[in-house]
Amino acid sequence: EYYNFEDFSRAFVTLVVMATADGWQRTIYGCHLDPDVHGCDDSKDECGSRWAVVYAIAFMCSCTYVMVQVFIAVVLENFSDAKGMGALPEKLEKTCNAWRNAWLLFDPEGRGELPTGQVLNIVRYMVDWYYATTREEMPAGCIS
Repeated sequence: EYYNFEDFSRAFVTLVVMATADGWQRTIYGCHLDPDVHGCDDSKDECGSRWAVVYAIAFMCSCTYVMVQVFIAVVLENFSDAKGMGALPEKLEKTCNAWRNAWLLFDPEGRGELPTGQVLNIVRYMVDWYYATTREEMPAGCIS
């Protein structure tokens, strides 16, 4: 009833629903009704188009392709930005080492998991570490 192309606003909503793949089955179903099941008169053009399924699938595939291309472009752009930063690898290595050391403080057995209550503590510890390293100091227990 709501997913159709009768006016601009309904057509826009229909295309947004199809582009986000949110309830696309109802959209396709609503754009093409079976005369035998729904009692619509196909001769009066009340049942929608038989090409609705083909259009919907082609539209959704096109939208998905575009979104994948945008995602890849953003990732590549961020990699090229990161590549231009000379100090980034050293900072990243320091941060990874700090996380490893912090994890060892909260998980000394090295099980690779933390109780839920400890997650906030390790995050607080790393925030303190970050602020301390921006002042060129390291909190006790952090090894750079």
